Amino acid sequence: MLSKICLTFFVLFHSLSAYSGELSSDDFKIKSYGDEKFLQKKDSDLKLYKLSGIPHNAKVLKVINNPKAPHLYFIVYLSEHAGTSLVATFYRAVIWNEKKGLFTGDIFYQVVENEGAGDKEKKIPATWKFEDEKMIVIHKGKKIKEVPY
Repeated sequence: MLSKICLTFFVLFHSLSAYSGELSSDDFKIKSYGDEKFLQKKDSDLKLYKLSGIPHNAKVLKVINNPKAPHLYFIVYLSEHAGTSLVATFYRAVIWNEKKGLFTGDIFYQVVENEGAGDKEKKIPATWKFEDEKMIVIHKGKKIKEVPY
């Protein structure tokens, strides 16, 4: 009897977690068409978004969901590297609007500066504000982008 209860609980829990609606990096992939890179939602060949920067080594790193806008998912990706003695790595995030079922923009996420052999790493993140049905991206105290949702 106890084993049946445990089995029922396990099956129910597994079913609920499988259909929780939360998106992860497994739900997206990078596609190449010629020299251009696109982010694709795996459940559709038609849901593509062209990546910004010079994303030769682009890869999906993580998916963030913000409680202030729970229908928006931010798919963080490696955008580009630049520099010689001071190497900067740029990370961006593509916005997936779950309500609308489409990509709605590409925003700055953070830059990581490495001096020399990478001993000193400095992360400079963006700040995201949500107000009046729009998202405001702030970097180094300045508004750099506004995205309606």
